[in-house]
Amino acid sequence: LSPSARAARDGAHARSEALVFAHFPCGLIRGALAAFGIEASVSAEVSALPACQFTVKVVQPAAGASTVAAAGVAHGRAGAPP
Repeated sequence: LSPSARAARDGAHARSEALVFAHFPCGLIRGALAAFGIEASVSAEVSALPACQFTVKVVQPAAGASTVAAAGVAHGRAGAPP
């Protein structure tokens, strides 16, 4: 392989490896939001090292349901199932 092809292959491999390690902070962010009664999905994108972009999508609660009351925070049970 030419040096530029090898560098491109190594760069793609490094980005895919970095994405594996980005799953842990995704879980931390999602868990922290869940502790406040916020349901969300969190994803990570590694386009150019050493940068990483996190995307947080908040799920809207059902009509008429209070997020805080549904999570049990009003009763001192943060993160309790609705």
